[in-house]
Amino acid sequence: MLRVAILIIILIGVVTLSTLIFKQPQQTTQKDGVQISADRYRAISDKSFDEVMLDLEFAITDENYNITSINSVGKVIAERHDIPFPNYAIVNSCSLEVAKQFLEIDPEYVTIMPCRIAVWEQHEKVQIDAQLVPEDDPRCVEICANTNALLKRVVDYAAKE
Repeated sequence: MLRVAILIIILIGVVTLSTLIFKQPQQTTQKDGVQISADRYRAISDKSFDEVMLDLEFAITDENYNITSINSVGKVIAERHDIPFPNYAIVNSCSLEVAKQFLEIDPEYVTIMPCRIAVWEQHEKVQIDAQLVPEDDPRCVEICANTNALLKRVVDYAAKE
């Protein structure tokens, strides 16, 4: 059962990364180097990929979330095809208490946890992109807003110099 759950989390992560990379957000605004849309929050950093990943992991755990997996997609592609390939990673994190709150409202919210943050290299910069949770369900506006605020803090921390 645990293996099935881990496989599902990995598959969700891969699908999420492709969605984050190839989907064009609607009504994106930019302020101080941060891109914001209704479904994602992105910051760009001059730090190295490894530095961003370390700071991201620290920020997630500092918010009392657990990292459930890190999918190093770029590294696996490079190794599998024996080619140089940019770094791409998906960091999945979860708070069991927050997940419980979502699931008590609606079992379909199982797609919200774990939270996903994609990190990749592009144009000598590192992109950090959090998938935000929708805030349109009146039953969980506060939980969604709190989760999104946490994701934004984590992204900002990972991006800052």
